Amino acid sequence: MPVGGMGGLQTLRSQVTTPPTDHSGQSAARGVTTHTVTKVDLPKLKDRFSLEHHLRICENMLLEAEVGQRSGGQFQPISRLQYNVVTKILGTLELHKDIFELASDTAEQNDHKWGPVKEVLLMTHAKRESLIEEFRASTIRLKYADVDKFCADARKLYAMAIRLFGAGNTYEIRGLIETLVSKLPADRASGLISEVHRIANLGAYTPEWPLAVNFDGFDQPLLGILNRLERQEGAVRSLRSVSKSSAARMAEAEEVCDAKAVEAAKSSAPVKSQPVSGGFSHQSI
Repeated sequence: MPVGGMGGLQTLRSQVTTPPTDHSGQSAARGVTTHTVTKVDLPKLKDRFSLEHHLRICENMLLEAEVGQRSGGQFQPISRLQYNVVTKILGTLELHKDIFELASDTAEQNDHKWGPVKEVLLMTHAKRESLIEEFRASTIRLKYADVDKFCADARKLYAMAIRLFGAGNTYEIRGLIETLVSKLPADRASGLISEVHRIANLGAYTPEWPLAVNFDGFDQPLLGILNRLERQEGAVRSLRSVSKSSAARMAEAEEVCDAKAVEAAKSSAPVKSQPVSGGFSHQSI
């Protein structure tokens, strides 16, 4: 039977793959209740850039809980639990007011059917052009305050770049790494680039250094080198602080010793006789 005017091949695929999935879902769903939906601990959407990935995770978790099923390759809540399931997904979007309100309004307008809600969300907040614009803006806003936060933000931006442009797009990856390093203090950036050249045996300076080592992970990656340089600098600062404290203590001890020496000198000096005032003199006698 033709489906929506599709060709024979697509019709055959639909006939072969869809019914077993749907029947399986209907069979498994007989034992689930609203309490089952309540117990599913869906994650909150933290980064709006990851909306599409987040919705996919929610759908898969609800499939595992057997409160949803695949129909024509798309996730659908079990009909008798539709309101509970869709409301559960909407609750994961509350940290982002605009996304949550759009999802809630769309659900209300479409009798809580998940398909229209998901489509509107992705069309509005997950378009490639919008994501690239947000990626560029996030890269510009990045500042270096401390190494841990900087590395966390850098990992997020790198993941965005891979998702948007692909791991093989060396032009975008190189540009991102150069921008990240430019955010570092000048001496730290210089030290990082020099260390990359040393580890990768690059010899003279080459503009290919951003791709000469892994960005993250194992085998002396870029972020690992940055962390090591930061620890070394921290150790140097600690040594300087200890040295200053020791010098201050020594100076204080010397002052105490000098004071004691002065006091000892005073106490050991001979006492001069003082003239007797008042009373009778020998001449008066």
